[in-house]
Amino acid sequence: VVRLGTFDPRAQRRLLASKLGVDDISDMLLAFVSRTCEGNPLYLEEMLRFLVQSGQVAVRDGRAEYVATVRAPTLPGSLHALVSSRIDALDSASKGVLQLAATIGSDFSIHLLAEAAGMDDVRTIVDDLTQRHLLVQDGPETWAFVSELVRETVLHGILGVQRRDQHLLVASALETLYADALEPWHETLAHHCAAGGRIVDAARYAHMAGQRMESAQFLDRALAAYRRGLGWLEQAPEQASTWDARTQGEAMLRYRIGTLNITMGDAGRGERDLQLALDISSDAGLPW
Repeated sequence: VVRLGTFDPRAQRRLLASKLGVDDISDMLLAFVSRTCEGNPLYLEEMLRFLVQSGQVAVRDGRAEYVATVRAPTLPGSLHALVSSRIDALDSASKGVLQLAATIGSDFSIHLLAEAAGMDDVRTIVDDLTQRHLLVQDGPETWAFVSELVRETVLHGILGVQRRDQHLLVASALETLYADALEPWHETLAHHCAAGGRIVDAARYAHMAGQRMESAQFLDRALAAYRRGLGWLEQAPEQASTWDARTQGEAMLRYRIGTLNITMGDAGRGERDLQLALDISSDAGLPW
């Protein structure tokens, strides 16, 4: 038995070039494959076959390059199946912690993970997942998924209702851990609240995130944050209990969007948003 360990970037480049019959491969192609395949030679071959079949590899003058396409899926089902078999072998507690970690993001704080999981200490489980080559430690108290392939496969296995609940757990954990310093987390909280169904809170956090970006002169990002918040409010179910909050939220977001549009040179659109903000305020009897 010859055991092949993780291939380093040089070995990955040689393998890919050999399989494609070319002299060299582009750095972009190598980076994409490395990010998704963990240096696993079996995964590398599966991914390469998929990229070639889906037209995402082009060969020019003996050099293979990555060609991103909008329609092609990013990962082949065969790779998902290979990784899924590793995840299915986990006990329920480990799988639940791994799914929460994937919901948080590509990397995460172990303290946030423990708070979201409702456990005093998840280090034993995280260490085991690290030994199984699903996670990797990248700081004193932070871990990351070994690849986007693993994280995407974990997310793919989370049911819709379960995913919503996990986003709610992450949002609540962020609010608990960083209660006195939430400002850097407003954008992240907006995302998790929206995915968890806390629509009004998502819009509120989006508004606060936009204000912070405005003050830092990141106007494009601020405008995008306000528009996301408004989009969430427009999709929110009409409930009497949240009518005041939704109405005030829409007026405030329209006001900021209109002001920014005018500031950035789009006076026509800005004036329309400001007029909508005034109309909403007038109809709802908002004193401001």
